[in-house]
Amino acid sequence: AAIGYHFGDKAQLYTATFYEPFGSGSDLIEVFAAPGLSLQQALQNYFTGLLEPLKHDDLVRQATRLHVRELLEPTHVWPELIERECKAPHLALARLLCEHMDVPEIDDDIHRLAFSIGGLVMLLWTQRDAIAAIAPQLAGPATADAWAERLTGYAMSMIQGEVARRQALRKPRGHNNKEEEE
Repeated sequence: AAIGYHFGDKAQLYTATFYEPFGSGSDLIEVFAAPGLSLQQALQNYFTGLLEPLKHDDLVRQATRLHVRELLEPTHVWPELIERECKAPHLALARLLCEHMDVPEIDDDIHRLAFSIGGLVMLLWTQRDAIAAIAPQLAGPATADAWAERLTGYAMSMIQGEVARRQALRKPRGHNNKEEEE
């Protein structure tokens, strides 16, 4: 009866339990995609926001198990999770990348880059136990801010690599160096 009174039914209780510890990734869009931010500032906000829940170790450990179970055995939450927590932040990140890389519209390589940057965050969520076992000094709530800073740098390097790759594709063949001209 208490579940019915507070949540309506078990499905709504599950939904509340699923989202409560992490908040919404969509709420972070206004923080990392705010106009006027440099790309580095935007990425720092992105990683800081997505890693903030790691500062609450025990709650995060339990909630992560629930999220992994949702990946393996999707419930009624799955479609909303994809739309609200995956698609919306991904597209916001992809648009941000386009803006800062002077790419007119999202293409497959921008999607790949955005998914790869998002994957940096997922590593910390899914490999928490491995990190604690292999390098315990890198695990735990006090390390989240340092991780956010490092992931920002790694993402900036990935972006620089993609910019260089795109520039190389634009250069005409046969004019890459002076030896070829002689």
